[in-house]
Amino acid sequence: MFKINQEYMDIHKKLYNELISRLSNKIEFTTYQTNNYIALRNKYDRNICEIHFYKKKITVHTLTPKKKYDIGEQVPDSFGWTLNYRTNITSIDELDDLIEIIIDSYKQL
Repeated sequence: MFKINQEYMDIHKKLYNELISRLSNKIEFTTYQTNNYIALRNKYDRNICEIHFYKKKITVHTLTPKKKYDIGEQVPDSFGWTLNYRTNITSIDELDDLIEIIIDSYKQL
């Protein structure tokens, strides 16, 4: 049976709450859920980011930010992904930078 790690459940909840509180007054978005991820979409139905939940981490795919961050990495061009920047979150302390990366991605669309 799948064992739920409470720390990561807390990170998932905090991520969602922080995203909603910080982004709701700055950008317009809707959420779209699949079995594999949650996407935040702009009013033109383009993905701002994809949030993938794994057992030990959360991976967020966005457009490459204009500013350099200590978290995240550019994925190889050979992947052919539109959202070509991958950030793995393993701690609540990384959420501030992640939220700024998501806002940057939104502004690029």
